[in-house]
Amino acid sequence: MTALPAAGSLLERLGQIDPGPFFVLSLLPYLAFLWLAGRIPSFPKLALRGFQLTLLFVAVTIGASIVALRSTGQQLADVDGLHGGAEAFLTLANLLVAVGFAQAAGSAPGGPGQRSDRPAK
Repeated sequence: MTALPAAGSLLERLGQIDPGPFFVLSLLPYLAFLWLAGRIPSFPKLALRGFQLTLLFVAVTIGASIVALRSTGQQLADVDGLHGGAEAFLTLANLLVAVGFAQAAGSAPGGPGQRSDRPAK
């Protein structure tokens, strides 16, 4: 049963790590994804705009977090108006991604929304 104290110690040390640098580093692969997706001609443009809007959501959330902390002394999650406004950007981004891919799937040969002259199997 010595593994439990060791795991607790590891979790405690992990909990002390500042997540800020990891957040910044996580933007690099996302930016690479956006760059590559923008160069694929068949990538749905509306979905790409949704993925790009996700970056705006991140920026708005950071700004709203700062405003919440400075104006109320609370975290963003505890200030409903600011939190809901920031989350609206994520909702819009997700909607664009979903509609963009749905439209692309519907316009693909043999995709949903396309009639086929072949009988169903």
